[in-house]
Amino acid sequence: PDGNGNGEFAGTIPIGEHLLVYTVTDGCGNESDLTIELTVKDCKKPVAYCENGLLVEIMQTMEIEVAASALNAGSYDNCPGDLIFSFSSDTSHTTQVFDCTQVADIQVVEIWVTDAAGNQDFCHSFIDIQDNMWSCESDDPLVVSGILETESGEGVGNVEMAINGNETFTTEADGFYEFSDLTSGEDYSITALKNSNPLNGVSTFDLVLISKHILALEQLDSPYKIIAADVNRSGSVTTFDLVELRKLILHIEDEFSNNTSWRFIEKAYEFQNPTNPFNEQFPETIDFNNLSENQLDADFIAVKVGDVNGNAQPNNLQNSDDRNFKDQLKIKIENTPLKADRNYIIDFKSTDFDNISGFQFTLNFDNQSVDFQNVISGGLLNKEHFGTTRSEEGIITVSWHNSESNSMVEDEILFSLEFKSKTETTAGMVFEITSRLTSSEAYQTFNNETEFLEPDLIFDEENSENEFILYQNEPNPFSDETVVRFRLPESAQGIFSITDLNGRILCITGEFSRMVDPLEIQGLRSMNLKVS
Repeated sequence: PDGNGNGEFAGTIPIGEHLLVYTVTDGCGNESDLTIELTVKDCKKPVAYCENGLLVEIMQTMEIEVAASALNAGSYDNCPGDLIFSFSSDTSHTTQVFDCTQVADIQVVEIWVTDAAGNQDFCHSFIDIQDNMWSCESDDPLVVSGILETESGEGVGNVEMAINGNETFTTEADGFYEFSDLTSGEDYSITALKNSNPLNGVSTFDLVLISKHILALEQLDSPYKIIAADVNRSGSVTTFDLVELRKLILHIEDEFSNNTSWRFIEKAYEFQNPTNPFNEQFPETIDFNNLSENQLDADFIAVKVGDVNGNAQPNNLQNSDDRNFKDQLKIKIENTPLKADRNYIIDFKSTDFDNISGFQFTLNFDNQSVDFQNVISGGLLNKEHFGTTRSEEGIITVSWHNSESNSMVEDEILFSLEFKSKTETTAGMVFEITSRLTSSEAYQTFNNETEFLEPDLIFDEENSENEFILYQNEPNPFSDETVVRFRLPESAQGIFSITDLNGRILCITGEFSRMVDPLEIQGLRSMNLKVS
C-alpha cells in the first residue's frame, strides 16, 4: 500500500484458511505490522438441472438399476470440484432399483446435486419403467396359500375361503387352503367364512369367564379371547354379550344376531394394545397389491365367537361329549304325589352347593302328565335363566352363573316352576335332568381352579301334601294388588290379613283364581288380592 493507506492484493485467494499481514510505513520510515486470520468458504449452492424424464427398460432379471447421474442435464457449481448426484440428500443414495411392480407407473424422483463443499440443491424429474421385452411376464402362475388355526394351533376345517369374492376353496381338517393360477401384477384379497353351529364350544362357563372380565376380577388373557367375548360384534365386551350368549345356550335363539360363528384374523398382524383389540382396525382379510411372487404363509387365526375357554371343536359340527365330571351336583325336589287337574309349584332346592359359579342343563318333564305354567320368582334364579320356547315338548333349558362362586345352605330354593297335572302321578316320575338341548354341567371353583360337576335330580320322599305352605306373594313389595299362592293339606277355612307398616289391618277384597268346589281346595291355589 502507499503512504495514504491505499493498496490491493495481486491475484485471488484460494478456499481455505489464510493469514494476512499488513505492513504500515510512515514518512519517517517507521514500520508496523498487523496480522489478520482469513477463512475463505464456498457457501453457494450448485445449480441443479434435471432431464425432463427418463425412459428405461426392465431387465430379464425383472428389475433395473438407475443412476441418479443419468438424469443430470448440465448441473454446475461456482467452484471447482466433482459434483455428486443422488436420489436423496444422502450422497450414498446414488442408484435406485425399480422392479416389475412399478412397470407402467410413472416414478417421480428427486435428483440431488452436492458440490465439493457439501452444498446441495435438487430438481424433480420422472422415470418411466417399460417392459417391452416381457421380462415381467412369468410363464409360471403364482400361488397364494396358508393355514387357518385356532390360537392353540388346531387346524380349522369346513371354512369357505374366497379370493376377490369369487373363486372358493373349502379347508380340510388341517386348515390348509391354496389358490393357484394367479396372474402376476394383479391385486388379490383373501377372505374366510364359517358360520355353522354357533353353540360349538359355548357354555355357561364362558358366561362365568366373560363376567369376570367385565367386572375386572379376572381378565381374558389374549386379544383373540376378548374378540370371542364380543358376541354382538359391538366393538366392546358388555353385559349385552352375556344376554345374547345366554339366549343361545337356552335355545331361545339359534344364531348370533349380528355375528358369525367364527371370525378370522390375519396371523401376521401384531396388536398394538392386546388388552383392548377394539381400539384398532385389526385385519380380517389378507390383501396383496401387484402380486409378484408366491405367497405361501397367508395364515389366519380362527376365533370361535362366544368360546373364551377354547374348547370348541374346530372340525366337528357338534361338541364332543368327553367331559370328565369330578362329581355330581345334586338338586333336590320333593317326590310329591300329583293329582289330576291340579296346579303344583315344584321347588328345586340346593344340597351341597359349595363354591358353585354356574350350572346349565335341560330339564325334561313328561308332557303327557303335566303342562308347564310359569316360572315362579323368589329363588336364586329368575325368568332370564330359563328357556321355555319348547315347553310344549316337555323341555325347559336352564342356565345360571355368577362371577363369584356361591355357597348355599341345604334346602335353599334355587328356583320354582309351576305345573298343572294332567294325570295322577308323582314328581319323581315326571322330571329328569339331561343334555337333550343344553348340555348338563356345573362348575365348582377352589383357589382359581375349576372342576366340572354333573347336575342330577334327587327326590325327597317326604309327602309335602301333608304340609301347609305359603309362598312369596308376587309382586313384592306391592301397592294396590298382589297374588298369593299357598298349599293346603286338606280343605279348611282360615283367616288371611295384611297389615301396613304401622300394624293396621288393611281392608282386603279378593277371590280364588279359579272357582272350585270347597272339597277340591286341597293342593295348590292362589288368591288375587286387592288392598284398600
